[in-house]
Order: sequence, then structure tokens, then C-alpha cells
Amino acid sequence: MQSCSGVEDNPRYAVDHPERAAVLDVVQKVLDAVGSADAESLHSAMLPEARMNGRLVEEYSKGFPEREEPMIERMWNPEVSIDGGIASVWTPYDFYRNGEFCHCGIDAFQLRKVDAEWKVVGLIWNSLQPPDCQMHPAGPPRQ
Repeated sequence: MQSCSGVEDNPRYAVDHPERAAVLDVVQKVLDAVGSADAESLHSAMLPEARMNGRLVEEYSKGFPEREEPMIERMWNPEVSIDGGIASVWTPYDFYRNGEFCHCGIDAFQLRKVDAEWKVVGLIWNSLQPPDCQMHPAGPPRQ
């Protein structure tokens, strides 16, 4: 019989889960790819049928070549859940465009392990302004 004692007793939520770093590496790769408008890197971190706020990843990245302003998206305090070959990451983020604060909110990633590699199958987010969302605890990014 399975215990209902809470998340802290469940190893899939453990901070020291052996797959946690690999899952977070893929999530960071997606954030970096969006920031640098690197469609190749974005596609390599995601399954071809992956969706980003409802749009196919291919459709989402079509505007990358025209984008000129640098973007930075930072996450912190991610909540990572892993069970076998599936994982989720729920994390606050803040977003800067051209060095200026743009918005903040929550990113929610869904991942699947395919051929021994973690891939994003879906990403949804909201876009809010403080005080309805948190800013990064380290303050604005260094330019």
C-alpha cells in the first residue's frame, strides 16, 4: 500500500534525484535558445511535435531570424518532478528584452526521456508584471 504522507517522502520529487540535473540542463538549453534566437539549439532540446504555448516549436521559432534585440530569460527555484521517463519543471522566470525588464511569470515544462535523452514535449507560460509575479532574487541580469 502506498503512503499518502506527502511530497517530501516521495523520491520522484527529491532534490537529489539522479536525473534532476539532466532535466534542468534541457530546460536551460531551451531558455538559452529562445534568448539567443537559436532555432537549431531549440529544436535539438524539443521533440518535433512539441508545443510552446500551443504553437508547434517550428512555428514558434520562425521569427528568430528577424529578431535583432537580445533577450534573457532566467529561472530560479525550479520544482522538478520525475517518474521513470517523464518529468515536469515548474519555475518562476523573469524576461528582459534589449536589457530592459519586459515581464515575469511561471514556466511549466513537460519532458519525456527518448533514447536516453530528455526532450521537451511541451512548454506553457504566463506573462505578468510585478507584483503579480516575482522578479529574480539576484536582481536584474548583468549586461
